[in-house]
Amino acid sequence: MERPRPELEPQPVRAAALIALSGLLSRALGLLRDRLFAHTFGAGDVLDAYFAAYRIPDLLYNLLVVGALSAAFVPVASQYFASGEHGRASAFRMASALVTLAVILLSVVALLLFFLVPVLIPFFVPGFDAERVALTIRFTRIMLLQPILLGASSVVSGLLLTLRRFAAYAAAPVVYNLGIIAGLLVLVPWLGLSGLAWGVVLGALGHLAVQLPSAVRVGFRFRPMLTVAHAGIRRVSHLFFPRIVALLAGQAGSVIVTVLGSGLLTGSISAYLLAENLQAVPIGLVGVPLGIAAFPFLAAAAARQRAEEFTAILFGTLRLTLFIALPASVFLVLLRAQIVRVVLGTGAFDWEDTRTTFTVLGILALAV
Repeated sequence: MERPRPELEPQPVRAAALIALSGLLSRALGLLRDRLFAHTFGAGDVLDAYFAAYRIPDLLYNLLVVGALSAAFVPVASQYFASGEHGRASAFRMASALVTLAVILLSVVALLLFFLVPVLIPFFVPGFDAERVALTIRFTRIMLLQPILLGASSVVSGLLLTLRRFAAYAAAPVVYNLGIIAGLLVLVPWLGLSGLAWGVVLGALGHLAVQLPSAVRVGFRFRPMLTVAHAGIRRVSHLFFPRIVALLAGQAGSVIVTVLGSGLLTGSISAYLLAENLQAVPIGLVGVPLGIAAFPFLAAAAARQRAEEFTAILFGTLRLTLFIALPASVFLVLLRAQIVRVVLGTGAFDWEDTRTTFTVLGILALAV
């Protein structure tokens, strides 16, 4: 008898709903964060330096962590968990080894960059004056702690995602944004402008801490393991390197925007990044939750060689994403000025900042 054609499973949709709900809270906090930044500093020197300082830590995190863990860990771990208790234990050992390797590698690279930042930053922001360069260097050196913490956290995230423990996974970005907001409201009055960068570190620490209890409940116990001999590590590395090319292209775009923006009017980098954050709201509420939620189900279907199930989940997810994303793009284009003014138009963020930001948003909205 012919098997019925599987449709998009309800589990990914329910998981996506949970992640989207958490994403809604995280995005709301992100908008609050940006509004507080805009109110306090406007699109000017401080925010330009703050956003430019993200470039090196983000480059380090995205190339060495996202490529290996987001793209590679879940498929490999899914195969281990699909093979029973022995595979489960092996997956936990692989996770411990990856945490160890990530923390050591990222710490070494961050330490080297700490001393090289004064040489590198002028290449990233050639249009900055000496004062903004000095502030960017100060922010960057503190923010280099962020990828180390997020490196460990991303392994835990991958583990929870593989085991479909979405609640703690979804809460992590919320806590991350809370840390950044705390940096502005609590640490800046205490530490001065450096509190902005320490808020990023605090958020990264919270990103890790909120996921640890759930990881412990599923049986994970971290044991330092400095090894590349684990078969899973080798398989992750094989999936990691092809992903680097795509990530380099994306990161190159961010670096180019920073380099070009540094030579334009003061506030250009801030306006672009604030507009990009607004553009990311529909992406974060629709595309990202659906993609993240479907990923472990796709990986499990691939591990069990269920091609029909894999295809049904993939195309069902794509259809639902397009159905919601297209109207969102039109909405952003038509109401870009009103959106920017309502969300960011307060305090030091004047009408000129608003005009620059909504012009950029109108272009970025076409990419939703």
